[in-house]
Amino acid sequence: MTSTLENTDCGYKMIIPVATEEKSSINVRTIFSGPFVLPDGYTIVSAIYDISLPEQLSKPVTVKLEHCVDLNDEITARKMCFATAAINLEKKVFVFDCVGGGSFPKGETYASLDINDSCLLCILYRGSTRDTSMKYAGQCSYVRDYKNSWTMSILFTKHLSAHYKYTQSETVGTIESHPFLFTTRKGDGELLMELNKFKSQMDLEGWKVAPLTPIPDFILKSQIDCVELQQEFGKLQCRIIPSIEFSVYVYDEDAATDKIDKYLDIGGTTSDIFIKRQRE
Repeated sequence: MTSTLENTDCGYKMIIPVATEEKSSINVRTIFSGPFVLPDGYTIVSAIYDISLPEQLSKPVTVKLEHCVDLNDEITARKMCFATAAINLEKKVFVFDCVGGGSFPKGETYASLDINDSCLLCILYRGSTRDTSMKYAGQCSYVRDYKNSWTMSILFTKHLSAHYKYTQSETVGTIESHPFLFTTRKGDGELLMELNKFKSQMDLEGWKVAPLTPIPDFILKSQIDCVELQQEFGKLQCRIIPSIEFSVYVYDEDAATDKIDKYLDIGGTTSDIFIKRQRE
């Protein structure tokens, strides 16, 4: 007999070979970031899960985790692995290492592994800073400041349900998630998104879009990739996520159109983010 423990908002499913009433003895905690160390050349492509199992299970538990790899062929699948972590007491970090096994079906966003013991678990991907196989998302939200004036925030994360849920918990407004891939490299180097077009104020038919904080020329893929690897728990988590922020408002009541629908052409990506507001 089996039972299922599932939380798609956090990106995991578990098939448990025990009676349903025993399912309550299994606990799963989703972790966004922490003092984690990875094997050289690997990136975390799932959320991190602290899984607590009963000590005596007759059969393994099948764990399915969501990942953000565009998994279209066997070559890409061979670059992926599940990983568990052991604590290094001297350095006060959790060190992840790949474990054998696991299934990474082509075209799917979940991978599976059978486990017998409690563990800290995630999925890793072995790819270079030039690799375009990982999926990301611009998590967009608006907060109304006053009539016809809003603050728009875009947080750049990996394209994972758990990351969407986390950014929603750190944001006042409702988030719209816009998936994208990186496409452009910095010279012969790593992938990046180009933001220099948004460093200055934009005037749009009676509307203005103005940066609220300095906009960088670019954000590197690696800056998003390493967000989970935080050694200082004292940092505010929302500040470690690469982001940009704008003030969107009507400045000319007579000339302003009824709505703004401005495409943000974020270079180096397949992003399709629009600034969309309806005049009040």
